[in-house]
Amino acid sequence: MAVLDAAVLLISAAEGVNAQVRLIWSMLAHYRVPAFIFVNKMDQAEAIGEGEARRALVLQEIRDHLSPYAVLLPDGSGGSFPDPETEELLALAAEDEDLIEQVLEGGHVPPDTVRKLIRGRQIVPVCFGSALKDDGVRELLYTLDRYLDAPDYSASPETPFSARVIKILRDKAGERETWMKLTGGTLRVRDPVTYTPRTPLAEPGKDDEDDE
Repeated sequence: MAVLDAAVLLISAAEGVNAQVRLIWSMLAHYRVPAFIFVNKMDQAEAIGEGEARRALVLQEIRDHLSPYAVLLPDGSGGSFPDPETEELLALAAEDEDLIEQVLEGGHVPPDTVRKLIRGRQIVPVCFGSALKDDGVRELLYTLDRYLDAPDYSASPETPFSARVIKILRDKAGERETWMKLTGGTLRVRDPVTYTPRTPLAEPGKDDEDDE
């Protein structure tokens, strides 16, 4: 998880925020990974006429157990947005008194601020749908494309080479293979690489408040 730019956490609409979801969320928080949530299998609830009730229930569970600033962002489906409740949540998450005052006077939170809040894990976008029925998937992809502020991994010659080791394996011949995520610069054949150990993080669940 430490090498992820962002994650999409899947939640079953029928099961809601169970223990497994809370465990994964704790790990994402520990590694400071920006997250989006997709509530799947909404077709089951809608088939029995409980779609809206289930949507409201799961959203409240997310806010109670994962983040009080779980928000429904505009997803390109043409629905009205921004709504006052979401705007107020965004402003409160930003902890910006000027922005809060602006929103209370009818203003809006700029998209750049929304992306910054997601990157800092101050808000969590939530989408609803059904992967099996291909419902809500397009809206999820729109949300990722519009609001995910990916890091800039420059490959220019002027940028020093940097990478993060993901794992170390052995191939069939017993030779060591080092898997890396490149985070800057360029690595050429026979280039020397200096390894700098990072201070290890505490185990998930320990000192998470300090990590936040």
